[in-house]
Amino acid sequence: MIRFVSEQKDQIIRLKGIGYQFPGENDAYYDYNWLLFELEIQVGGMFCKKLDPLFLNFECLEFSKWFLDFPTLPVGSKIFNLENTFYIYKLDEHSNHSKENLRIELDKSILSSQTDSDYLFFDFHISNSDYLEISHCFQEIVNQFPIRSIHKI
Repeated sequence: MIRFVSEQKDQIIRLKGIGYQFPGENDAYYDYNWLLFELEIQVGGMFCKKLDPLFLNFECLEFSKWFLDFPTLPVGSKIFNLENTFYIYKLDEHSNHSKENLRIELDKSILSSQTDSDYLFFDFHISNSDYLEISHCFQEIVNQFPIRSIHKI
């Protein structure tokens, strides 16, 4: 499970890959490789839990590499999913008092809460061990649900 935690801001985002969105045979490459995720978000007293086809498995590889490279990425670097509903940005931890270095931006369609904004923002501080663990977790999702190719005869 991938976890982003900010005790200071009372925020938690958890992502758990639970399987292929379409586990059976499929003749569309992308559909064959969409992964279903359990997404949990806690902010203060609000809790939201949802199943969502958040990432393709090969996107999980890209996210794994992005987090592995996190220390050397320039401030402002970002990565996002194909559906443009889940963005991650590297922040300048030296420009704010609470040292956040990671922002997650979620499209409001992912959450069931009412909001005036199209996107919700969550800021976190992740350490060296955190981004290595996050990278490893994304890789483990791909190990568990490998990229499938279409076999047409």
